[in-house]
Amino acid sequence: MEALRFEHQDGDYQVIVRSEDLSYAWERFKDRIDYDNDSKPNSAMPYEERYCKYSSKDICKLYLYDYQTSKLKETPEDGQQVWGEQRPVMFETCEYNIAIRFKPGLLDKKSTPKVLHVRKDIETAFFLDKDYNGNVVGLSGNVSFLNEPGVFKLEFEYQHAGKTKRTWVTFEVVSPKLDTKHDYKSLLNDVNEEYNDIIFRYLATTYQQLTRGRVKNDIVWMNIFEDIIDDYLKNIELILRRPHQNVRTYTTYAKVEKVKKWTPALEDEYAEKLQAKQLDNHWFELKESDNTVNTRENRFVKHTLVHIGRRLTKILNEVLTNNRNDDLSDDHRNRLLNYKERIHKLEHNPFFRTIGKFEGMSQDSMVLQSRAGYQQVYKDWIKLRRGIDLYNGASNIGTLQIWEIYELWCFIKMKRMVKQLLHIEKEYPGYEKLVSEPVGSLLNPFSNSKMEHVVTFNYPTPNENDTSEWAEQMRMHAGDVITLHYQHTFNRRNADTFGVHTATTEQRPDIVLNITKEDGSKILLTYLYDAKYRVINDKRLDKDIEKEDMEEMQELHGGDYPPSDAINQMHRYRDAIYYGLGLKDHTSKEVIGGYILFPGRGDNETIAKRYYSNSVTSVNIGAFPLLPKSKSRKEHYGHEDEDSPQLYEHLKDILLEKSLGYEHVENSIPQRGLVYKLPLEGKNAVILVGYCKPEQWKLVLKNKLYYTRAGFESGSLRLIPGFESCKFLVMHNQQDKAIFKLTGQGARIVSGEDLQKKGFSASKDYYLAFDLESNNPEISFEGKAGEILQLKKSANPYKKEPYFTTLEQLLEAANNKESTDSF
Repeated sequence: MEALRFEHQDGDYQVIVRSEDLSYAWERFKDRIDYDNDSKPNSAMPYEERYCKYSSKDICKLYLYDYQTSKLKETPEDGQQVWGEQRPVMFETCEYNIAIRFKPGLLDKKSTPKVLHVRKDIETAFFLDKDYNGNVVGLSGNVSFLNEPGVFKLEFEYQHAGKTKRTWVTFEVVSPKLDTKHDYKSLLNDVNEEYNDIIFRYLATTYQQLTRGRVKNDIVWMNIFEDIIDDYLKNIELILRRPHQNVRTYTTYAKVEKVKKWTPALEDEYAEKLQAKQLDNHWFELKESDNTVNTRENRFVKHTLVHIGRRLTKILNEVLTNNRNDDLSDDHRNRLLNYKERIHKLEHNPFFRTIGKFEGMSQDSMVLQSRAGYQQVYKDWIKLRRGIDLYNGASNIGTLQIWEIYELWCFIKMKRMVKQLLHIEKEYPGYEKLVSEPVGSLLNPFSNSKMEHVVTFNYPTPNENDTSEWAEQMRMHAGDVITLHYQHTFNRRNADTFGVHTATTEQRPDIVLNITKEDGSKILLTYLYDAKYRVINDKRLDKDIEKEDMEEMQELHGGDYPPSDAINQMHRYRDAIYYGLGLKDHTSKEVIGGYILFPGRGDNETIAKRYYSNSVTSVNIGAFPLLPKSKSRKEHYGHEDEDSPQLYEHLKDILLEKSLGYEHVENSIPQRGLVYKLPLEGKNAVILVGYCKPEQWKLVLKNKLYYTRAGFESGSLRLIPGFESCKFLVMHNQQDKAIFKLTGQGARIVSGEDLQKKGFSASKDYYLAFDLESNNPEISFEGKAGEILQLKKSANPYKKEPYFTTLEQLLEAANNKESTDSF
């Protein structure tokens, strides 16, 4: 089926675009666009029918596919070069065949038409079409715009009547996954706001139409350069033919025999000197004038030529020598080198040898503002100097593929959500100590290079007088560290300081969130996130979708689905990444949960009922829809939760509400035979060390009950992961020291009143209590026998404050190593 057709006004050529089916993409597109952004809500034509713009260099007729009649239909504007507010027919998820057909006999014999594009794969996708007699009649090729919504410029040249003609047509490629005009621009804005210049790419299939403004870098400069260079060079050549000149007046001195033009003043001076008999030795002052091209305007022109030549040489050296050189088409490479050569020749033209150095303009120049040649050079120079802004305009700039933009944007959103949860702003006192992020670009816009990017967050310390819930949460997380990784690699050869590694192949999730706990456990909690610019739509059976998904769709209308293979990938990540300092110790799991971030739409109530939302809490594998929904794009802080309430609540849960390590893993499901790393057994057995007043020692043994203070006050017991499996109690005072075995059922809350009834001197409202299995100690120490197993002096600076530790950390062998091992 034909999607669109451009017809030249004289019938010289036709550009015909075909595709298999557009109806599915069209229906998805209508579901994605935000009708609140319609600038003409009262228009008789629906917003989706006014979404795109088409253009051509020559006057043409434009025909577009009509979704109601399933036929090609001519646009109302006949014989135009720009068609605004038209329906889209080019979608990034569809593949297209593009054909250029020339009028019979138009092409010169033995001439070959060709497509011109910065990318080699676009140029080589087109082949010559010939008739039965072997005559060239056109070009055709298949082009995919996958992940590259934007404006596609189809430029081609051909020879007619001995002259080479170059022309082009453009059309907008839209995405059926998000609102290309608004969501996509929001992604670009947010990413560029955090990391300057990272979004731009020189070798892009499509480009974005942006407004000239404050963003200036080599990619922007190069795109503007290619837009203005032909006219710029023509105007330089015009200036060389008709340069601006100034009349210069200067003073010289000559003797009487050298004076050729006598003025009345000179004649009077001659008569005076003759009478005084001084003529032979007298020098007459002469006023001479001539024309000079060494004007400030010509010095300005020379300055622009030298500057452009130097910057073009610098950029070309990078473009032509990096690892993406194979992507650059031969024609485009030769064209750039030709520009470099022409600029070099003009710069060394004899005319400019007489021109001095440009030292700025002290006042406005009417020559630069109005004279032919100079005016155009001045305007082109301003364009190159201004750069672009990231909103709709006339500058054509290439950007990264949309899946890369979306991936980076998800990382930025998570970074901003963490800051919002921790109440960290740029203006926050000590911001640099709370947030650590290396300076530099993540990507090289001229190449494929990538590097890991890490942001580290420290929990802030609230004011002493702050009794809010947030302040209490910050105190509970004192000393904890959050680390957010972009493109972190896990492999079997290298492990980090925590021994995190894989047993088989390399794993590289998009985003890794680590929480380093300082609650005594010294463990690392890891959550993985993969950003996938893909959705399963409920209007057609997708190859990724499963039977259960279809049944759920019929029950719950609205709300997108993430791709099933992406969900499965999170299971593979969790199965592949282990904890173990020896790289061969795979007995402990590292990843607590894995989640997909995808551009899904739907109301919060419906999304909450989807399987991928329920599985987040049940098995810690699931998905979060994430799109730029916030209306306050300029005021990000305080609105990050609007883009994904589900993801924000998830981060709030793991970063604020779960203060202890065991709370993170209590609902996690490791593989059979594996556990999440907690100090529970062997040399890592959890032991409670507690002081007991001598007068209450017998009372503890009688009731087989040991209790400690609870809460935040001094002397309270701080819980650690695995405390519920504590098996032993080391009870001590200045007179006695013994190890008792606990029931292993964990701690329980008891009231001070109940303890008082048992004879204890308990004055607080409630306490943490541990039950002894027996009142007979497992090991007791009397006299010098206490030297066999000693309490480490460094275990706790407060001798009377209870604490949890491990056997390895607590006990040290002094004289009898066998006693230590037997325990």
